[in-house]
Amino acid sequence: MTTPAPTRYPPPLPARLLHPRHWPLWCAFGLLYLLGWLPQRWRHRLGAGLGQLMLRHNRKRRFIAGLNIEWCFRERDAAWREGLLQRFAGYLGRSYLEFGFLWWAGRRRFLRRVEFEGLEQVQALLAAGEPVILFTLHTLGMDMGGTALSTQIPMVTFSNSMRDPLLEWMLAARRSRFGCTIFPRSGGIRPVVRALRQGRVLFFPCDEDQGTRANMETVFAPFCGNIKSTLTSPVRLARLTGARLVPCSTVFDEASGRYRVRIYAPLEGVPTDDAVHDATVLNMAFERAIREAPEQYHWGQRMFHTRPDNPKSPYG
Repeated sequence: MTTPAPTRYPPPLPARLLHPRHWPLWCAFGLLYLLGWLPQRWRHRLGAGLGQLMLRHNRKRRFIAGLNIEWCFRERDAAWREGLLQRFAGYLGRSYLEFGFLWWAGRRRFLRRVEFEGLEQVQALLAAGEPVILFTLHTLGMDMGGTALSTQIPMVTFSNSMRDPLLEWMLAARRSRFGCTIFPRSGGIRPVVRALRQGRVLFFPCDEDQGTRANMETVFAPFCGNIKSTLTSPVRLARLTGARLVPCSTVFDEASGRYRVRIYAPLEGVPTDDAVHDATVLNMAFERAIREAPEQYHWGQRMFHTRPDNPKSPYG
């Protein structure tokens, strides 16, 4: 029996996404496109101002980010944590305005803004016939790093469903523009397993708290001095395919004016038969990357939403 070919994702632009109710978002995309042609320093200044405005007026997001920073840096005083929150807000606003460049800059212009560190490790593993899972975290430059890597190695990744179908379509279409194959999470892991066995690299953001959603296997493991709900799917995929688990992070380097895609040494001794141990090893890699540039981690996520001893979320 022949396995059917996976449906192309994303599909060509559906006509329904041209409906007038989507026009405001299309206008926002047009504005981002124009901003993408501004000099980088102008875009960053505008973005930093936008981020501060958002922090000042969005009390809910400020509370979430502030709580995350407090829980992860209990050893720091309140003034230091407030300073980190302010710097994070500036980088967050910048990351929004960078989408105009990220989505539409030509390949040559795009790669002038990126530098790679440790990419040769992945290339060596691929040359040796070993599957690779690049597990990464939600830094504010993550999309930049994933898109850049797709120009250097054969890559696949997941896509989540979103409330707005136009935004979902645009994100998938732009992320795949340099050759990355995208699989919707709803399609299961079989296409990803097949791709790994065919020599493609899985770019896997997996630091979010996915709660108790169906088909999501999680355990509680230490993270930044707390207990965090942690996905076990990267380890399960590694066990299933024999893939090496390789940490990856992307941050903006102010000195060079470029995004640095950093690939760390492959994890050793994982997977094991102890799911909590394996999740702890992954979280330690995330924690190390976060502490290298804490202002560029996405603190606006509900990182500790699922608690092991209390059904109530700390975020209210």
